[in-house]
Amino acid sequence: MLASVTTFSRLLTASDLDTLEQVLNSVELLSLQQFDTEYSFLKKIRNFLTADNGSSNTGPPNKILLIQSDFDEASHSANLIASAKYSSMNEINKITHESNGSRVFVYFITRLPRMEGGTSYIGFHGGPWRSVHIDDLRRSKDIVSDIKALQNMTISQMFETKMSQPEAMEVDDMYTENEHEEAEENAEGNGWENAVDTTALVRSCVQSAVGMLRDQVEGGRSTRRVEILLTLLSDNDEVKGTNNTFLSVVLLFYSSCSVPDLIFLFSGEFLQTVKKHLHSLLATHDGLSIKSNWVIKEASNIDALQEGGTFRHTLWKRIQAVVIPLLAQLVSVIDRDQNMNILLDEKCGGFVKRLWLDIFGNDKLLEIPHLTLDPNSETKTILVQNYIAQDRNMSCSMPFSWRIKDYLEELWTPLGRYIEKADREMQTEFFQRYLQDFISMTMNLLCGALNCCVNELRLQLNNTDTVTSLPWVHAAYHKFKNRLQNFSRMICIEPQVTQHLLKNHHTRDGVELVLDVYAAFACVEYLEPKSLDTDAQRQDWLRQVKKLHVPIELICSEDSVRSYGDRCKAIVHRVQAGWNRIFSLSLFVEHMLLGIELVEQKLTPLLLKHTKELCQILEKNADLKTQESFEAVISLLKNCKDEPLNASSGLVLRCAQCVWETPKIRSACHWLVPGQMYCPLCMQPVNDDFPMVPSDAIRILIKQHAQFRKQCNAFFIDLVSTVCFKDNFPHVQLSFVICCPFSWWRPTILQLSEQILTKVLSPFDDSVDKNPVVRSVVLKLLMKYSFDEVKGYLQQHLVAVEQSNILEESDKTELYSLYLNCLEDSMFERLQFRSIADQQRCLKDEKAFLTDHLQSHDQSAEKATVEYLQQMARVRMDLDMAATLIMDKLRNPEAKDNGQSGTAAFLASVVTLCRRSGNDWYRVYLIRKICSQHGVEFVLKQLKVDDMRWLFPVEVLQKSEEATPIDQFLVCGDDYKIIREAVAKGIMDCKVDGLDKICERCRCSPQGKTVNLLLALYREVTTLYREANASFHPKPKQLDALMAYIQDSKVLASPQVKAFAKALVTNQVGPLVVCPGASGAKCVLADLTIHLAAVLLISNQGILAPLQQLAMTPANMQAAFLPTMPEDMLAVAQQAMGPLQWYHCPNGHPCTIGECGQPMQKSKCPDCDAEIGGDNHIPVAGFRVVQLQGDRTQTGHILGDPRRRDNPDMLDTKSMSPVPFTMVRMLNHMAMLLGAHSCTQSISAIIKPPVHDPGAFILAHLQKDLKHLIRSLGKGTDDTVSTVHLLISSLVEPQQQQTWPAPFDNLLSTKDARNGWEMEVSNTIITPQLKNLDRRLKEVNKFLQADSRVSANPIMKLIFGNPSLFLTSLPQNSLIHSSAVWSCREKVSLLSLTHIVEQNDGKDMLPVLWRFLHREAELRLVKHLPDILTLQRDLVKKFQNITELTCGTITEFLHSQKAGEIKIPAEFCQNDLDHNSDLKVLLPRRQGPGLCSTALVSYLIALHNDLVYCVDKHTGEETSYKVSPADLTELHVIRYELDRDLMPLVLSNTQYSIEKGQETLHEYDLPKIQQQIISRYLLGKPLITLNGIPTLVTRHDRNYEVILKDVKAKVQQEPLQTLTLTLSAMAGELHSYSEVCEALSTLEVALGFLATTGGEPLMQLSCYLEEVLQMGNQMAPHIFKALSMCCLKHCVALWQLLASLKSENMLRLKRDPFVEVSVKYKQALSEEEHRLLIGFFSKSSADSFLLEMHEFLVLVLKKSNAPETYRPDWSLKDTLVSYMERKDLDTPPDVEELFPGEICLSQYVEAWKFIVAFKQERGQRQ
Repeated sequence: MLASVTTFSRLLTASDLDTLEQVLNSVELLSLQQFDTEYSFLKKIRNFLTADNGSSNTGPPNKILLIQSDFDEASHSANLIASAKYSSMNEINKITHESNGSRVFVYFITRLPRMEGGTSYIGFHGGPWRSVHIDDLRRSKDIVSDIKALQNMTISQMFETKMSQPEAMEVDDMYTENEHEEAEENAEGNGWENAVDTTALVRSCVQSAVGMLRDQVEGGRSTRRVEILLTLLSDNDEVKGTNNTFLSVVLLFYSSCSVPDLIFLFSGEFLQTVKKHLHSLLATHDGLSIKSNWVIKEASNIDALQEGGTFRHTLWKRIQAVVIPLLAQLVSVIDRDQNMNILLDEKCGGFVKRLWLDIFGNDKLLEIPHLTLDPNSETKTILVQNYIAQDRNMSCSMPFSWRIKDYLEELWTPLGRYIEKADREMQTEFFQRYLQDFISMTMNLLCGALNCCVNELRLQLNNTDTVTSLPWVHAAYHKFKNRLQNFSRMICIEPQVTQHLLKNHHTRDGVELVLDVYAAFACVEYLEPKSLDTDAQRQDWLRQVKKLHVPIELICSEDSVRSYGDRCKAIVHRVQAGWNRIFSLSLFVEHMLLGIELVEQKLTPLLLKHTKELCQILEKNADLKTQESFEAVISLLKNCKDEPLNASSGLVLRCAQCVWETPKIRSACHWLVPGQMYCPLCMQPVNDDFPMVPSDAIRILIKQHAQFRKQCNAFFIDLVSTVCFKDNFPHVQLSFVICCPFSWWRPTILQLSEQILTKVLSPFDDSVDKNPVVRSVVLKLLMKYSFDEVKGYLQQHLVAVEQSNILEESDKTELYSLYLNCLEDSMFERLQFRSIADQQRCLKDEKAFLTDHLQSHDQSAEKATVEYLQQMARVRMDLDMAATLIMDKLRNPEAKDNGQSGTAAFLASVVTLCRRSGNDWYRVYLIRKICSQHGVEFVLKQLKVDDMRWLFPVEVLQKSEEATPIDQFLVCGDDYKIIREAVAKGIMDCKVDGLDKICERCRCSPQGKTVNLLLALYREVTTLYREANASFHPKPKQLDALMAYIQDSKVLASPQVKAFAKALVTNQVGPLVVCPGASGAKCVLADLTIHLAAVLLISNQGILAPLQQLAMTPANMQAAFLPTMPEDMLAVAQQAMGPLQWYHCPNGHPCTIGECGQPMQKSKCPDCDAEIGGDNHIPVAGFRVVQLQGDRTQTGHILGDPRRRDNPDMLDTKSMSPVPFTMVRMLNHMAMLLGAHSCTQSISAIIKPPVHDPGAFILAHLQKDLKHLIRSLGKGTDDTVSTVHLLISSLVEPQQQQTWPAPFDNLLSTKDARNGWEMEVSNTIITPQLKNLDRRLKEVNKFLQADSRVSANPIMKLIFGNPSLFLTSLPQNSLIHSSAVWSCREKVSLLSLTHIVEQNDGKDMLPVLWRFLHREAELRLVKHLPDILTLQRDLVKKFQNITELTCGTITEFLHSQKAGEIKIPAEFCQNDLDHNSDLKVLLPRRQGPGLCSTALVSYLIALHNDLVYCVDKHTGEETSYKVSPADLTELHVIRYELDRDLMPLVLSNTQYSIEKGQETLHEYDLPKIQQQIISRYLLGKPLITLNGIPTLVTRHDRNYEVILKDVKAKVQQEPLQTLTLTLSAMAGELHSYSEVCEALSTLEVALGFLATTGGEPLMQLSCYLEEVLQMGNQMAPHIFKALSMCCLKHCVALWQLLASLKSENMLRLKRDPFVEVSVKYKQALSEEEHRLLIGFFSKSSADSFLLEMHEFLVLVLKKSNAPETYRPDWSLKDTLVSYMERKDLDTPPDVEELFPGEICLSQYVEAWKFIVAFKQERGQRQ
């Protein structure tokens, strides 16, 4: 029989004949390529056929002759095959005729190349030959031979079990009807599970799957994973189908099993569970993918068929390609924290392994995230996350402890019921294992600390009998979290404490948590000062005290002590005593001893002696709240002050009043203190010119004494405020002593000659005030505590002041006002609501209070008690709240109160109080409050509103008359007032000719006269047009007279001024035209703009030129950068980040280099692990500079919609203070408004985007400006408007010498010019005007109120005057109910405080406070950082390695979540985001929308660290305490509530004082505010590192350029010494393209492992694959043989060789190996260039250079961004030589000499193809 067989598989080898030879004795395999001549070929056939192989008894033997050959299109194999066919057939026929009747079977096997479009092979035609095609010559054990069995299957169905077999998928018909039935019968007979050996499939995928994994920390885990997986993925039939429930195998069996037995037992179950998960993942993939027949799809994929060789192998590789990434995803989940180690851990019992498998097999307990598959899934890496430790590889002790932790946080019930089935011993082991892992996942603490917490919590809850279960760990952690973190902080600051604790056996007793208290006790012991002889020693000691101040104070706080157990309470008292001693001593050292050598070197021994004495005093009793200890410290302090002077000799001085001689300089020094020139005996003042003739030495002594005395006072004040008034209640005796209003130390009053004297804040008796002053410092200290606790002391204080006669009777009202202010400050927190429920509760309480107050108090009570004053303060507080609610109601009249909010009921109680109390001071206060916030005009309008008439006293309503508006132009002074009255009189008489003469008599400058006259015309003429009644408008006769006057006026000299004056009197001022019914806000803004217009018309100051251009010739400003407009935030960010140079890694991920911007060291890209950086300013390959986009700051007005001005992104003040910035913006907008009058079109062109009505648009922005300025200044509307008028008025006079040359140009043509102008205006014009603003406003207000036009109005008198003089409804002759008491004081706000700090040079004097206030709006958000990081960690955990999101928006994601899984705080979705926002914005990444999330965390961390650095700079310390974002808790971050923490702190340091005959004054103790902000919120805070921010790492392709570099770094590489021989040997073993692909794929798996784990260079590659990676049974023998030719040290060179062979074979198959390479590198070669290349390779083989050429092509030029880095016009030779040099390779000499340099990179692909074709052709010829 003659048969012609064609195939695509590898031809047979001798080993393949073993099966046939066992059945048949006579089989011969011949290959045509083994014969050189036809004779030798036929001779071999003849010998075989004629040979006697032994006849069987049944007849002549059968002989089987197999002749095989490769068909090659490029060679003459077609002729060879045809010749062999005919000659062999003739020879066989001849021999068979001569034979003894034996049968001969001849099979002529031809392997064809699989080429698109087919080959030229035509086969054997007819005759005796039978033709057949066999796809694969070998039978596979892993996949069914009949491919038809797969036609109706999906890949997921291969993993189904018989119990869960669904119906077959509908597929396209690929066979005939009979074949289809046959396939169905085959499927029914064999079952889907028999179509593919899924066990072999899974095991064959292990190495590739593990190779896809990327660990957070490299550590050689990959090979260990392979070993574990292959051990566990063994198929044990006896355990198949084991019921996957807890204790399904008898527990006693485990105790008797050896470790190998357990592994054998568990491995089968592990395998089945893996298959179950793969089935689930594959089913999900099948459900998401397009429904199609995958078999047919592969059959039509020519690329896949060529790589696979046979169709069956192609299908096998396709199945592997789908399974490998899913298996990798599965392993990335189950091997987190090296979790798989537990299953092979010999020390781990069967119970724990059972739990491991049960969690693994439970879909509810362990969810495997779906992985979206794409054609490149196999080439992309998957990150294996760590939870135990972020910076190192550490194995967990408890199975899936990271998942158990999440589950316990979410819902414990199912897992709890599950673990409860274990016995007591096993549950205890679970607890201990999980406890250890939980500690590692949450804190780097001793495991015993949390164990103690669990025991203490169980003891507190009387639950000590039950087994300790896992939820106790979480419950204890959340209860003791702050203590544990505080404990961690102490260990970080003082590491030696750890050794102390380990030695102390008491700390290891697990009854309760005592470690933190013992740690604090050890820290106190370590803080005992050893030596304080030098300043360096003192600073070091103080630095350590400050570092430990916060954690030890937290240990000793009353809240902490209250929650301690008995043992902690016993030891904490010793900690408190020791800490009180250390802290008090540190105050003494800081204020007295530190730097004493700079005051006087001789004082050092004395102060060291007193330091020791203070130590002794505090050792006896460190509680300074006791009178004995306190007096002892004060006595020491007095001695400390006096002793240095007792030893001094002095000068006899005589007092002129009592002629008292001062024998010692000490006495003289008492009254030589600056500002205290009094005789110490008679207390009489001494003239400043009192004759003294001290020596220079005496003068130095006096100065030293003054400085030293100042230090003593500072120590005393700090001691009293921070120690004596510490905790929740002051000591009784000390409180009584301190409550005296005149002395801090002695309760006696200095009284001589009936003159009462008060003292400065000092413990010494020798210092008195010239004027008696009552201060609020003591009141403020006492009011830290509950009112009920200290009201007795406050009453004593009040009575002492009243009985002392220190104040006149009339001054007592101011005293009560002082008390009221202090009491009201102490109640500030009452009005701060955390929720609507809080507000409703407060309104309900205050309504009840007002009702009770109305019924139970005599409103005219004369007796002033502290309780009554406290009631009055609360009434004032309620009236403040009522004023706010009234304004809200007036702004939103449509809003309806449903009664639940309590607002209506509360306001009703306020109305009732005003109507029925008989005390109209409540109404007066409300009116004043509303006026202070919204201005007089607003109050006057309420007179006409019926619903608001209750607000006004009846007498006021009866006397109500049409009120004249306040004239804000009066800020210009008396000259304006004179001119205004003259204009008014002239208009009435129609005689205005004499106005110039009146103006001339004014004392102001000519420019001022012009401005005043213009303003007077506007006030007296233009504003008449506001009247709705036209009869009040100017008459024609009056207008004629005015026009004539303006034309001839010398005061209105210039044409521009005359034109403006005429526009004013005729009401033709464009957007500023006066209309009836205009709103008060618009009128105010119009007044301001007219004022500015008048100033700009007459000004010749260069600094005002930009405003003048904008107002008068806006056409010149079309390209101007307008003041205060936003800048390009990217440019701002780049500038803020400093000199950073941006780069892209080889894969396009962004990186930065600081300093010089050039690389000096190598590193890894955090996104893809690609090598970045470089050495000596030479970047590594692919690391390229990014040319950032230029500054995109726009010209013109770009603020957009005014309604967006309150959004956070619109509040940037460009590094300027808020007040100057807002004023500059107002000036800009007013100038634009004037420009809209002069040239509307030009202003319209400036505004971007364009608006319909520029005037209305700018007015809306001005209203926002005024609102922001009111908030920034902390003033009311009227005062704010007056401030702006004062500023504009100041522009009339020439300013101080400005910076020269000017940092701007008149047209603001550049951004720098604009910024320079802004700063110049701020520094030289605005900031000086803000100095002493309060004093100037006070003067202005008096002047405004004295205006005869408004002074008689009852509303004006009620607001600004003394209403008791004309309202009989007010209590008469009452010291409590008076105008001073019921006046509105300015409310403190952070913006107003910022303004005050600015006025006091705070940037230099109070740097921490200045920075804190300027960044407070953002700093308050830092408290959310731990929650944000928690959210990000949860999101990373859920979405890591997922390429496509199934949820598009935040809402969709929230709806998809099960209850309790991930909780997104509501504010995340309501402020900057909404539920329709893209979910990607929340997912932290380093690029794309997720960069927002990462940038937010980075920015908050930077904010926090910036303040920490600022504190370090201020204190001279350096924070060494650092914490990672992974360990961050609330305790670590700057955390405070604005209204509940910060504002009360500010108010408690707002001091009030009364001086005899003066009003109550208030001032901010700014240094104290700074000190308390530091100590409460900033001190002791760690620096937060940027390492550890949760980040979703994008799955990226494995970059073989990086992999090869990593292999070289871990395994020393060498080139193939005999490259030509190796190439020939490879070609001999790898005959086809598919075999080359198989070898290359296997090698790449090995390279992936070597890149991470390394290996022995001399180890055979085949040995590494077989023994280390256990891939021996997966490789065909010829592949194994080919790879065995090399060692590991040749792997990189072998990869180059095989990759090149693959591309060469693709060319033979008419495929383009460089499809992905840019067309810019595919330009054709010219004939001349062909000739040059032929000439080069004719003289040199240059095989190594050709391999480098190919590597550069596939690794570098294939990248999409390659043309940006490697320009196509570059020389190919130079570029490649440079590439080889970067790899430290020597360039072959003949390449340097002979390779044509004319060829460019643009011809790279064609050059390589031509060279390969030339070499192949030359090889065939040879």
